[in-house]
Amino acid sequence: MASTLSLDGHKLLYHLDLVDKWRKGEQIYPLYCAISLSEACNHKCVFCVYDYIDRTKSYLDGDATKRFISELAAKDLKAVYF
Repeated sequence: MASTLSLDGHKLLYHLDLVDKWRKGEQIYPLYCAISLSEACNHKCVFCVYDYIDRTKSYLDGDATKRFISELAAKDLKAVYF
């Protein structure tokens, strides 16, 4: 069965300067970052692998996470999804 997911890349049109840098092999940084602050989940979805793995609840260090986001922001990070 073929996937119906299609990524058209239209957002690239808003960042052609970065696309140009990337094509030239220059260092670029992410515009968007998705971060999961913990391995903990309270949803208990029956299809999820986390139900079958014995995991302890662990969390990212708050100060380290803030430093990481600040470093990326200094490199023009535009959005963070938690």
